[in-house]
Amino acid sequence: MDSEIEGSRRSLALLRQTLQEDEDLVEIVRLKWVKLIRPALVLAALFLAALIVMFLLPLSFTSREFVSGVILLFGIGFFVYHWLYWKDEFMLITSKRVVLEKGVLSRSTREIPLNKINDVSCQQSLFGRMFHYGNIEIASANVKGPERIHCIPEPLAIRSLIATVSTKEPAKKKPSENPVAPPPKVGSNFVDDLERLTALYQQGMITSSEFQAAKDLLLQIAPHPSEFKPS
Repeated sequence: MDSEIEGSRRSLALLRQTLQEDEDLVEIVRLKWVKLIRPALVLAALFLAALIVMFLLPLSFTSREFVSGVILLFGIGFFVYHWLYWKDEFMLITSKRVVLEKGVLSRSTREIPLNKINDVSCQQSLFGRMFHYGNIEIASANVKGPERIHCIPEPLAIRSLIATVSTKEPAKKKPSENPVAPPPKVGSNFVDDLERLTALYQQGMITSSEFQAAKDLLLQIAPHPSEFKPS
């Protein structure tokens, strides 16, 4: 499992804690790197602002150096925070649930049982179709609104995978509407046992195949004709 996910040791430890003993891991979905484009643009804008402050503002060199340094440090911290958030954010698809893990300083876990999922939809923009990513919405019976996951790689394939795993979930066994009646116990009187079995068949308590199987069993353990005593 360690080779299936890229990330820190903390991510792997959280992954082991998330899985239950009676479920199998189907897929680990890491979010697309495009989620870091916005933080990267913010970092670039703040870097440009730091250059403007450093070389264009009519301040002393010390003041310009201090202000530009603060702006640059803020931009770097902003990007690093979102990078760590993206690094430890992933979606697990198991044989029973869809689990959403995210968070840096605090950790958030959302679970959606497969048997509660009503619908899975996906949206892809033109940019998303070019770079093979999109957003997924999972509507389930145990939450008020759909759960939205952004920047999912190959969203159509992930949607199909969730639908496939949902159909493979073992169904609960329904009680039989026509329970098989146990064959009557064979006593010392073979004829009485056969008559009771025939009565059950005539009353519709057992089917013809069940009647035949029970009769064959009686015939196999029936006493030899020489053992019958005249009444």
